[in-house]
Amino acid sequence: MRRAALVGFALVCLVGTSLLTRAREAHADEPSMSLIVPDGRRGETMHARLVIEVPPSSWLVAPGAKGTPLSWTLKDGPEGVTWGVGETPEPTTLGGSTGHRGRVEVSIPVTVGADAPLGSHSLLSTVIWQRCTADFCASTLRQQLPVSIRVLDASPPPEKKPLPVR
Repeated sequence: MRRAALVGFALVCLVGTSLLTRAREAHADEPSMSLIVPDGRRGETMHARLVIEVPPSSWLVAPGAKGTPLSWTLKDGPEGVTWGVGETPEPTTLGGSTGHRGRVEVSIPVTVGADAPLGSHSLLSTVIWQRCTADFCASTLRQQLPVSIRVLDASPPPEKKPLPVR
């Protein structure tokens, strides 16, 4: 009886360790992300970009594929600044799996109204993704990324005058 209990305990420990190891591996090779948000001029539309570097052995689930597709949303920006919907690039299909691989850029159109307050503004964006490999798909992840946008006046920067030729 004691031997059966020890064997049972050992099996529970092995299974638990295996599950923990797999869980760690599932999130050990996550993609890296960076934001590119240019200054916005009143009355213009520009594009904020999220750049994701996906590790070579994996991909991010694409819209229409099984799982949670990649998305990036920004909400509640400063008064007079409106955010469009994140535009993901066309996914690729490799070995029967469709997804985003390598360097992925997601673009969001940002329109700065004529009445938008000048200066720097901060807000949060949300990125949602699910990373898969040939062996498994990790659980869906959600990350909040801070975004800073600087609103400039509609007037263009002063023109540089050419130097006189002597």
